[in-house]
Amino acid sequence: MNKKQERIVRIALAAFLVAMFCYQVAYGYTIGQSGTMNVPGMPNGTWATITAPPGTKIGNITITNESVSSRLTLPSSGSTVNNSLAIDPKDKDALYSKGTDLFKLGNYTGAILYYDKTLAIDPKDVHALTDKGVSLLKLGNYTGAIKYLDRALAINPKHENALSDKGSALNSLGNYTGAIKYYDMALAIDPKDEDALYDKGLALDNLGNHTGAIEYFDKALALDPYDVEALNNKGAALNSLGNYTGAVEFYDKTLAIDPKHITALDGKGLALYRLGNYTDAILYYNKVLAIDPSDENTLFNKALALDDLGNYTGALISLDKALVIDPRCS
Repeated sequence: MNKKQERIVRIALAAFLVAMFCYQVAYGYTIGQSGTMNVPGMPNGTWATITAPPGTKIGNITITNESVSSRLTLPSSGSTVNNSLAIDPKDKDALYSKGTDLFKLGNYTGAILYYDKTLAIDPKDVHALTDKGVSLLKLGNYTGAIKYLDRALAINPKHENALSDKGSALNSLGNYTGAIKYYDMALAIDPKDEDALYDKGLALDNLGNHTGAIEYFDKALALDPYDVEALNNKGAALNSLGNYTGAVEFYDKTLAIDPKHITALDGKGLALYRLGNYTDAILYYNKVLAIDPSDENTLFNKALALDDLGNYTGALISLDKALVIDPRCS
């Protein structure tokens, strides 16, 4: 699922939970009662819980007895798809759905197998072509991805996902200018395509246009203020512009969501170092090294900070570790 679909699912979950919660309160259900609902794109066993203590008001209902909890379990569509394929192994829709289920599980190679079966029946199925392209993109086969995305775009030149995903493939190949062209085409169709906004920001950043990158990260963040990668990359762009205090602010926002976000930890360390705060920089370099002890760049940067603090022995130890990992580190 893309970020837009994830938001729709979260809204559906929240609405269902509140409705079920009110129903339980009104009709005296006890803790542990559960309900089910099919929501496309959610794996089997996904659940959420809402709990309220006595005195809580929901609408016109006030909870006066013990706390009430609702749990939502979302079943997978897998069993239905498998039943359909058992009846008709050439059911195109079921084959495509099976591929989509595998894609959501991260089994991109398996997904491609079923997209190929779909395309053997209908070589012009634009959804199967697009999703096979995205699967190849996930597997790092960017040239192969472009081949299938181009086939989809030959059928539907305004297929927003195919345009955006081709941009991502070009971005991964280092063709940042070409990537921006396709992100712009996707954004002409949907100016609020969060993925395209964020990815255009990345492409601009890769071209050295850090100010332009921040503009697009901000547009993505206006749609989702908790987009951890947009927050982190805005921090990185600010770092590149020499706005180290601003960079620290956005790295902190990233780390408030994901305390082990390794690039944010490293980026904050760099920003603190450039602000002359060597002691705190080392603190964040150590957090990076607790996650990845073999990060030679962080070991080298830690050596620089220790050297600036006059801890020459510690600097040499850190530098030696970096050189063992990569003798070119300097």
